[in-house]
Amino acid sequence: MKGKKHHFDRLPIRRQIFLALSVMSIAAVLLVGSVLSYFYGRSLSRDYRSAHKSALQVADNILDMNFQSIIDQERSLLTNQAFRTAFCNDSDQTYFTSWQSRIIRGELQDILFNNSGIRDILVVNTDGKIVFESQNDYNNYYVMSYLSHEESVLQESWVTDCDTAKGKEVFYSGNILFDNGKNDAFSLAKRLNNPANGKLMGYAVFNIRKSYLAAAFGRGERDYTTADYMILEEHEGRNPSLVYSSIDLDSDEMHQILSEYGDGEQSRHYFFTSYKNSTADWVLVNVISKHELFERSLFIYLLDLVLAAVLIGLSVVISSNISKRITRPLRMLEENIMQVSRGNYSVDDHFDNSEVGRIGTQFKHMVNDNLDLQNRLMQSEIKERESELLLLQSQINPHYLYNTLDTLYFMAVIRDEDEIASFVQALSENFKLSLNQGDKIIPVRNELERIRAYMKIQNYRFHDRYHLDIDVPDKVMDDYILTFILQPLVENSVYHGLEPKTGPGTISLRVQEAGDTLIFTVEDDGVGIQDFSSVQAGYGVRNISERIHLFYGDQYNISYRNREEGGTAVTIVIPVLSKERVDEVLGRKA
Repeated sequence: MKGKKHHFDRLPIRRQIFLALSVMSIAAVLLVGSVLSYFYGRSLSRDYRSAHKSALQVADNILDMNFQSIIDQERSLLTNQAFRTAFCNDSDQTYFTSWQSRIIRGELQDILFNNSGIRDILVVNTDGKIVFESQNDYNNYYVMSYLSHEESVLQESWVTDCDTAKGKEVFYSGNILFDNGKNDAFSLAKRLNNPANGKLMGYAVFNIRKSYLAAAFGRGERDYTTADYMILEEHEGRNPSLVYSSIDLDSDEMHQILSEYGDGEQSRHYFFTSYKNSTADWVLVNVISKHELFERSLFIYLLDLVLAAVLIGLSVVISSNISKRITRPLRMLEENIMQVSRGNYSVDDHFDNSEVGRIGTQFKHMVNDNLDLQNRLMQSEIKERESELLLLQSQINPHYLYNTLDTLYFMAVIRDEDEIASFVQALSENFKLSLNQGDKIIPVRNELERIRAYMKIQNYRFHDRYHLDIDVPDKVMDDYILTFILQPLVENSVYHGLEPKTGPGTISLRVQEAGDTLIFTVEDDGVGIQDFSSVQAGYGVRNISERIHLFYGDQYNISYRNREEGGTAVTIVIPVLSKERVDEVLGRKA
């Protein structure tokens, strides 16, 4: 030590001052650099977490919107009268009947068509009857054991979870119905309680593509190779389960991330930023390697050693401006999402060209395009329905033909052709009743007169081969119904049931009043109908069904069945419409 000191003392004073200043400068720079590096590292991690906290909040809002859309579609099954009627219909059969299956599959296919994120839907009632629909027909193979009743789906553990949730939606990190080896879907299960009486109807499982979750995190370029957006399902006492990851990681690295997730800020290798999603009870997480995050700061550390004094002042200003620039589009996007959630479906704000700004622009286009699409679809549907009604009106108001028949009638009377005159008079009377002076609704007795006139014409054609039996209570005669909904059914009975039959035939028309509804039944003892779909697909029956839906509502409809003793029975259920309500209804429905 004395030798070293002696050597320093022997140096020229210029060198000593140089060495002393150098040592002091180096020490000061190292000290300042160390302090700046320490605090800059803490500031960097804090700013990183703050920025991604906001991004996770935005992603959470987008996920909530997407989840709510799926939940609304799932709950729509409970409010759908046709679905509930078909789904809850009691029978001793192992499977749903064809009409039940057709109605249930139709509702499930509508949901799959309207939301591409939903891949599979399975519904099962309390009797264990199952309907499964998928956008991938091959997936039917994976649930064949349920469909064939080799295994009871009601014995699965998720059914117990749904019972415990008491009707609340239950989210699962994976596919609870089957394992196709791809881990590409997660499940949403729900107990279906009948809203009319609160009783259990069954259960529903929606399989949703995991790619559906990616939209919440945007498509911007990544600044870090190890930065990952994940969705985790937490478990008490063990590592969380991975629901979604924005990048592909090998199993060892993912296992390490999940193991260190519970350590929070004490994690040795990673920084975690998290946000809890209340809808699915999942956690949205951003994770990045500490090594990569601080490696990006190496240039800043070296620059601090050279320009420490300058950077101390400038870093505050720069950090403040950068923070404001990053968070401004995030705040704007969050405000627009909140406005949309409150019912304002139009976004007018202009976003910048940053990553977050591009997400905001995509969200703006999505909301505005959806609003425009809804308006155009509504206008298109209204025009289509108006065109159908105008077409029907033009078909059932042939004034020129009615006048021509009157002329033929008088010509037959003049020439003493009594049978021809009587036939033409019946045909003329039928068309006269069809005109109805332009009324959309008529008394029941008028519709019955039209049917009698029609059958009179048919008996002229077929030499009194058919018998018409009408059983209608007198008090129903003055009730009002939608015009031209019974006569086409009688015509179908003649055409499809009685004409192919050898010998005479009978058509019966009965009316029952059940509370505030009228039940019309048209039966024949003909040959029956083998394929109801061909009849129901015909313009006449389809038009009756459409007009009943438009005028009375979707809960009223027309149904067909074959009678055990032979022939066909058609039933129409509509509400009672008394004379006192005619003006009110016409004013509302016109």
